[in-house]
Amino acid sequence: MSASGYYQVRYYLLFSIPPGEFVDSNLTGTFYMVADNPLGPFSAPRALWADSVKRLYSGKLVQGPDQIWYFMSWRNFALDGSFLGDISEPLPITVDEEGNLIVLEPAMVH
Repeated sequence: MSASGYYQVRYYLLFSIPPGEFVDSNLTGTFYMVADNPLGPFSAPRALWADSVKRLYSGKLVQGPDQIWYFMSWRNFALDGSFLGDISEPLPITVDEEGNLIVLEPAMVH
């Protein structure tokens, strides 16, 4: 809520890209862009969860029964490179003062 007592509505567009397609890097994962209007204009892409190991891919935001927003994603590979092939646990997200989405990894939650 802002100082004036109003909430600022922002629109987040999530998408996934393969390695090598994001700013000349080998990162892959879930990225997003932000706008104040559902039709844009949208910000430059930002990484929500990205790494070179291809751990998580095709992430979504879901609202839990507790009304908290969570990030869930396809778990592709473990850090050791072994294939996992399942869905991640729900990871809580937060939004900072600039509107950036931040995934709270389990170690950060406690």
